[in-house]
Amino acid sequence: MGLFRGGDVGRGIVKGGLQHAVAEAKGALREGGIGTLFTSTALNAAKYVGLSLGRIEKAIPKPIKKQISLYSNFWDLE
Repeated sequence: MGLFRGGDVGRGIVKGGLQHAVAEAKGALREGGIGTLFTSTALNAAKYVGLSLGRIEKAIPKPIKKQISLYSNFWDLE
């Protein structure tokens, strides 16, 4: 299970995301200092969590999906 279940595609997504996060972290540190670095890291971690949860969406109960979704009403359309 997990993000690598998609084989090379999943690994490519993770690798590309990690490369982007590292480049963004370097730029954040250079441009805004340690506070901006922490913010950038937190945002990229949240993106990774969201991507990981999206890949296992079918295993997540609807009430939890509604709680963690930006558009919770979406889950009422089914």
